[in-house]
Amino acid sequence: LGADAVSEPSLDGAAMDTARDALAALEEERAGRAGQAAAADADTASIQRNHKGELDKQHEAVKAIDAELHAIAGRLAPLAKEAEAVRKQGDALRATLTRQDDQLRTHEAKAVAMRGKAERAGVEAEIATLRAERVAIARDEPALAAALAALTPRIAALEADRADAQRQLADARAAIVAAGERAVDELAAVAATRKVIERGIAEVEKQRDRALRELGGRLARARPA
Repeated sequence: LGADAVSEPSLDGAAMDTARDALAALEEERAGRAGQAAAADADTASIQRNHKGELDKQHEAVKAIDAELHAIAGRLAPLAKEAEAVRKQGDALRATLTRQDDQLRTHEAKAVAMRGKAERAGVEAEIATLRAERVAIARDEPALAAALAALTPRIAALEADRADAQRQLADARAAIVAAGERAVDELAAVAATRKVIERGIAEVEKQRDRALRELGGRLARARPA
């Protein structure tokens, strides 16, 4: 009855004007709060859209970095294998030289202890042979050192690239986590704001319904034409 009376132009008078003004103010307030709720919904959609965009961006970054790390591993593996082979050759060469040095010292001590020239001559011949072999074997050491020296900076550069890519990968993954946490916080804040708005709308609607009931009660008692 109150709602019908408000929209009935034939009902006039100060009381009706006051009721219509009060209800119009309440409707204006409700519409404003409804606009705030719509804005909160738009904020929610924007946060979700931005979050998806950030996730897509970071996932693409992770994919690209993974591909880069795979490529680096493909270039690094043969160089590391070659360097390890060179180091093993160097270790084997040094071990051989150490054994020959031990043999030389043994033979030299043996030659000093011998009194007979004939026996000493045989030992000295063995010593000469050992020294010649040692010189021949030692000739390979500079080549191995040069090969390792050529490989080392290339390996170091690739390892530096790998470390940098790994840092970028960690940053991208951390950004994914941070974006998710940030979106959760922002969505929670908007949801809390919207609840406040919804309570405000509900309160205004209660005031409107109460005003209409009161108006309807007065009209039922007054029974205007």
